[in-house]
Amino acid sequence: MKTEEISMQKFIEKELNKDSRTKLDFRVFNRETKEFFDCEFNGNPQENVLVLSENSFFLNHGEPIPMDKLVIQRYIGVQDRNDRKICEGDYLLTNEGNWCGFVVFCDGTFMLVDPEGGYSAEPEWNKCEIISNICEMDGHTQEYVRDVGKGN
Repeated sequence: MKTEEISMQKFIEKELNKDSRTKLDFRVFNRETKEFFDCEFNGNPQENVLVLSENSFFLNHGEPIPMDKLVIQRYIGVQDRNDRKICEGDYLLTNEGNWCGFVVFCDGTFMLVDPEGGYSAEPEWNKCEIISNICEMDGHTQEYVRDVGKGN
């Protein structure tokens, strides 16, 4: 192998073996109780455990909840300007002309999209502010987005 290929291989192996790769950080929204549960898996048992099997369910303090009652949202790895963890489904106010968008995972990366088809593939996440989450909008996303746009 060429020296460049060997150094690239070492770089990739190093990145794949980082401690952060063994840590999963997400939150779960319970549609029935309208509550969020923060979850983190780093190889140690946690209070909130996501069990993936044929009959997937989430254990909250030992109580099974069917997966169809839950929304799982991955932490994207950065915090907003108020140091809150940004997750999929969050509705963010950006520093891009006060534009707002939802956090989604698309084409291998996290980005912001709005209901009108606008998007930002590389927002300055740490300059954004979480103002809501799609789960909290309870099926009234269009009205919520419209009201936020009017300053309500």
